[in-house]
Amino acid sequence: MKTNVLKVLVVFIILVMAAPISLMSRSKHNIRVLVAYYSKTGTTQKMAEQIALLTGGDLLRIEPAVPYPQNMDSLVKRAKTECQNNENIAIKCDDVRVEEYDVIFIGSPIWFSDWAAPAASFARDERLSGRRVIPFMTSGKPEQGEVMDLLYKKYCKTEPERGLCMVDKKVQLDKMSEVTRWLCDILSIKNCGNLTTMNVLACLREMKCRYPKITLCDVYKSFYQDYFGPGHLIESKSQATKYIKEELKIVDKASVGLQTKCNGFWVKKATGTEKCGALGRYVRVDLWKVKCGEINLNDYVKKLTQSVAENVDNDGWVKEWNFILSVIQNYKVPIDNYENDLKLINSRIASGKYGMHHSQVFNQCYHPHYRIIKSNLLK
Repeated sequence: MKTNVLKVLVVFIILVMAAPISLMSRSKHNIRVLVAYYSKTGTTQKMAEQIALLTGGDLLRIEPAVPYPQNMDSLVKRAKTECQNNENIAIKCDDVRVEEYDVIFIGSPIWFSDWAAPAASFARDERLSGRRVIPFMTSGKPEQGEVMDLLYKKYCKTEPERGLCMVDKKVQLDKMSEVTRWLCDILSIKNCGNLTTMNVLACLREMKCRYPKITLCDVYKSFYQDYFGPGHLIESKSQATKYIKEELKIVDKASVGLQTKCNGFWVKKATGTEKCGALGRYVRVDLWKVKCGEINLNDYVKKLTQSVAENVDNDGWVKEWNFILSVIQNYKVPIDNYENDLKLINSRIASGKYGMHHSQVFNQCYHPHYRIIKSNLLK
């Protein structure tokens, strides 16, 4: 009797964990996010795209009903007049129904110590009352960030929120790290050590962009590699050298692709190195770099053997993987072969076998030829 109950329970758990997944942009709590922004040069737009990518929010570009003039002197004159007179200008933003959103980010460049008039006019919308309105800004000068609270109180009718102001140059150089930290803080994002919902989501979306046919086994492998490194393949330096020499015989340029555009970002497709998992503790280094002479074989093997993890914490990995799975399930991230792969992964973990090969589909489509090296050894 107990055995039958146990079997039913196991089947139930597997079915729940393997539930179908569809859209990425909604959590299990059905919180809808809108990222509205005005951008003249594209800097604020880039920051808006980062926020939308990390939150699964909808992007809304705000434009003045009467376009700004192309002539810079005329543009500056009009913008200055609008700011000084606190003008509520007519805007066009595709008749968005803001009342359907729970959290609304509003982005703007700072002009003359103020928000640009299109963003300020959007913030005055009475329909925003009672919703979380979170500002973000870009500025040519670091000290402009000091106007954040004043402008929020000036235009928004909701409880104060801690916004983010970034210098234009930093927006161009930042790889979402500052934006991610800010979002995790203000949205009270759950985490597992250094893994957060935001950086796991960003990683999954980048994987889907780079490898559209990726399966759950391939996702598992990437995060697993970032946790354990290359230790499961290495017993000695001589063995590693022999192994790589054999693999170099079949390496060609098939795995070295061009760049592809995804969600407004240019994403590298296996151009030599790519980080593993969300944290990038380890990176995949394409063997083509060795074959074409860009990296010396002995140096490659040396860095490979130095990358072996000294302490292996299987329980810690299972905890991380369960957190990653919860993000996939809660945010309904679409991943191919999810149910079958999940059963396979659960079976391997239960038997104490934590390593995983790439899926057959991944091997056929993307021809992976790489080894794992600790990221700090490449600097």
